Amino acid sequence: MIDKKNSCKTTTLENGLQVAVIRKDGALFSCNIGIRTGALHEGPAQKGICHFLEHMIFKGTIFRSNKTLNEDLEYLGGEYNAFTDYVSTVFTITALQEEISEGLGILNEMVRFPAFPVDEMEKEKGVVLSELKATLDDTESLTLNLLNRKAYRKSGLRTDILGTKTCIKGFTRKKLADFHSKHYVPGNAVLTIVSPLEFSLVLKIVKDIFGSWTGDAPKKNEISFEKNRPGRFKSSKQMEQSAIGMLYTFELEEHEKLPLRILNYKLGNSANSMLFRKLREEMGLAYDAYSDLDLTDRIQSLTIYTQVHDDSTEVALDIIKGITEGLAQGSVISDRDLEVMKKVMKTGVMSTLEDTHHLCSSIMDDLIEGDPPMKFLEDIEDLEKITLVDVERVAAKVLKDPTIFILRAGD
Repeated sequence: MIDKKNSCKTTTLENGLQVAVIRKDGALFSCNIGIRTGALHEGPAQKGICHFLEHMIFKGTIFRSNKTLNEDLEYLGGEYNAFTDYVSTVFTITALQEEISEGLGILNEMVRFPAFPVDEMEKEKGVVLSELKATLDDTESLTLNLLNRKAYRKSGLRTDILGTKTCIKGFTRKKLADFHSKHYVPGNAVLTIVSPLEFSLVLKIVKDIFGSWTGDAPKKNEISFEKNRPGRFKSSKQMEQSAIGMLYTFELEEHEKLPLRILNYKLGNSANSMLFRKLREEMGLAYDAYSDLDLTDRIQSLTIYTQVHDDSTEVALDIIKGITEGLAQGSVISDRDLEVMKKVMKTGVMSTLEDTHHLCSSIMDDLIEGDPPMKFLEDIEDLEKITLVDVERVAAKVLKDPTIFILRAGD
C-alpha cells in the first residue's frame, strides 16, 4: 500500500497555486486541476455559468483553434475530461507518463488562455440547452431536481448545476471572460498529479509551466447550510412508473462522518443494501433503489431514490420509511453487518490506490474540501475504532424529518 509520508508531497507555489504530487509506480500519469468555484458561488443572473465555462474551455485557446486543441488532446493517447459540481470545476488528463509535460502544458493553456470564440459560444448554448431539456425527460434527474426545489427555500441547490434557460441564453463573451478572469487564478486553484516520476522532476515541470500564472483568490458568494423543509410533496408526469425521492440534511462533526458513510453502505449503497434487498429482492417492486451521501461542507445531505409501478407507490414508501425509522431507532444493524461494511470500505480504498486516475481525483476532492491529501488512509485507521453505538447515534441524528417528493405516473 502507498505510504503517505513517502509517496505524497504538497506545496504552494509563490503565485498561490496549491499542488499535491503523489509518486506511484506504473506507466501512467494523471493530473487534475480544480478551480474552487462551482454552481453554489453563482449569482442569480449567472446560473449555469460555471458549467458553461467548463464547456467553453475545450473550444480553443488564444494559441490553438477548437480543432487543433482537441486534436492535440487526442494525440496524448489517453483520456481527458472535465466536470462541474456545486463547489468546484475540475479538468483531468490521464496518459502515458512520458506525456506529462505536454499534458500539463495543454491543461495550463486551456485554463489560462481560453479564446471564447463567439460562434462556438452560440453553438454551445444549443448543446447545453439540449442537455438541460434532457433532464426533463430523465425521470431520475427530474425527480431529484424537483425534490431539491421542495426541500430548500433559498439555497443554490434549488437550481440544477446546468443553470436556467434564461441565464444560459443570456451569456455573452464578456460575461464569460469576466467570470473567468476573476475565478480562474492560481490563488483559487488546486493541482494534483500522480505519476511514477521523482517529486523534484514533477515539481520542476509544474513550476516551469504554471509559475507565471498570477491572481489571488477572489471574494466569492457566501455558501451557507440550509436545513431541508420536512414534508411530503407530489407532482405528476406522463411516464411509465412513479418515482420516490427522499432528502435528509444535517450538520455533522468530523468524527460523525465515517460512521455515516458506513451506515450509507448498509442503507442503499451496495448490491446487498437494505433498500435493494427489500424493494427488489424480497418484494419485486423496483429494479433499483439506492441512497446517495454528500458530505461536502455546507451541503451535507443523504438522498434516497427509487422507481416503482404507480400502484405500488405507497407500499414502497412505507417500506423505505420502515427501514429508515428502524435504523434511526438503532434496532437493525448487527455486529456482522458492521464488519462487512468495514470490509467494503477498505476494499474501496484499496481500489482507489490501485487506479492512477481515481487516486488523483480522490486527492483533488480532499484538497477542495480543505482536508489533508489521502485522507482515506486516515479513515482506514479510524475505521477499526467505529462501533455499532457510533453508527446508531449518527443514524438517530440524520434519519429524521425528511423531505419526500413523489413524481407520479399520470397526465
